[in-house]
Amino acid sequence: MNQAIKTALIISVLSFALSSFGMGEAYLVKEKAVAFENKTIKVPRVYSVIQGDTTNMKEVNEKIIERFNLIPNAPANREDFEDFVGSLQFFEDQAGYLDIIYTHTLRDNFLEIAIEGDYAEFGGNPLFEIFQTYKKETFYVDLINSEVFDAIGYENAIKLRNYFEPEDYLKLLCATWVPKIREVKKRYPDDKEYEAACEDCSSGNASLHAFTFEYKLDSESLTFSLHGEAYYRNMCFQSFCSPQLTLKYPMEEVAPLFKSSFDFNDYIHLDDNLSKVIYYKKNLEEQRRNTKLISGRVNDKYPFLMEFTIDPSGDVSGHYMYTSKCQLLELRGKVMGNGKIELSELLSNEVTGHFLISYVKDMASEYELKQFDWYSPDKSKSYHVVVDDFEIY
Repeated sequence: MNQAIKTALIISVLSFALSSFGMGEAYLVKEKAVAFENKTIKVPRVYSVIQGDTTNMKEVNEKIIERFNLIPNAPANREDFEDFVGSLQFFEDQAGYLDIIYTHTLRDNFLEIAIEGDYAEFGGNPLFEIFQTYKKETFYVDLINSEVFDAIGYENAIKLRNYFEPEDYLKLLCATWVPKIREVKKRYPDDKEYEAACEDCSSGNASLHAFTFEYKLDSESLTFSLHGEAYYRNMCFQSFCSPQLTLKYPMEEVAPLFKSSFDFNDYIHLDDNLSKVIYYKKNLEEQRRNTKLISGRVNDKYPFLMEFTIDPSGDVSGHYMYTSKCQLLELRGKVMGNGKIELSELLSNEVTGHFLISYVKDMASEYELKQFDWYSPDKSKSYHVVVDDFEIY
């Protein structure tokens, strides 16, 4: 059977298999040849189908092409790759694929695309260098929202926090990842530089914070890890000593913290990654734009974790804990107008301190925080609060 017939059959099967979604909309994937300077590669092209009319989803297709990341002037022949890679300049040229092939799976409103091929890699380990490797990666497309995202690694869009209620997420981090950070920071404080601190792969350049990690969930454990490209702020990743940090936490201790709406046993037995992505996107992902997660330090030396939610009436509620104790304190407060929030921290209904937060816009990141201070219960003394990490739940 020739390739043209195979392609036609695949498209036919997809068209038949896809039922209507939403307002009668379905999706179709066709293969398209795209010409570059020295070669032509095949890429998936996505179309929406509404009442028989087929429309090119331009925004989605442009994002897919970007993810293919083919070096535009890569040679046509594989035997020329080595010389080509050797001619690249570290700070002037781009890393990317020299050649590429793909497979895809279309299910519900989601598209999984797996790509692989020879790749020109730029790294610093410890010297800047360029080398040829073979790379494989998988990414996903939410076709309804035109969103292209990863489901593994540091840029994982499948956020660990959404498996838990906010206060239980703080408990989890305080019992697992945060103590590991504390252990490393004790050995290598941030205010010092370490040219050769690779015995446990820490450095003065390290970005070590509560919400900075990769993770993996399986039936036995929750694994946290942090690798070179996420770990170092400068270009010299020192990836020769990767992985820098790895921590496994038994699932029997994690499972009681999962939110009640999450059935982990059902989830872990889903057949493939695409099924898990779809389950997560449909059942777990939340966009509580008014719930803030903050990791920081009071007076630059008392580390804490905090979560609070601002409801439409302006009332604020949440939880707070010092990571040295991992004891939840209640937060109550109110938006005072003019971009200010006053919060009280309480233990057993007794006020143990206050916070004053000034912000601009919607407080969507730490950059929109203008003032953050802690006050004693009688407000006779105050300390500035340093924010290390900030996320929206």
